Amino acid sequence: MKMVPLLCYWDGHTVRGQEGTCYSDAPKTVLVVQDDINFMQLIDEIYATTGWDRSAFGVRVSGRFLTHLNPRVHVAVPISTDEIWNLFLSRLGIGGSRCIELYLIREEI
Repeated sequence: MKMVPLLCYWDGHTVRGQEGTCYSDAPKTVLVVQDDINFMQLIDEIYATTGWDRSAFGVRVSGRFLTHLNPRVHVAVPISTDEIWNLFLSRLGIGGSRCIELYLIREEI
């Protein structure tokens, strides 16, 4: 198993940059997880890291996804299932990517 760094952003917003979608602020933290983590385990890690109260807040997760190599273009893709999450894991290394960038949005329940 490999360890995968996840750059986690929240309390900002997505913006259009030179290479497509990016985040307005620097990452708040880096999570390092095993590459066999499933989506619900990822959500558990997000709650533990952010300190958000699971009974008061839901979380929406999007990832920065490389769609073209030349020119490099990224889009934000909502992640809500194991299948989509596994797509992100499978794309590590493509285009030189060594981490996954996650955009987290806290929503009141």
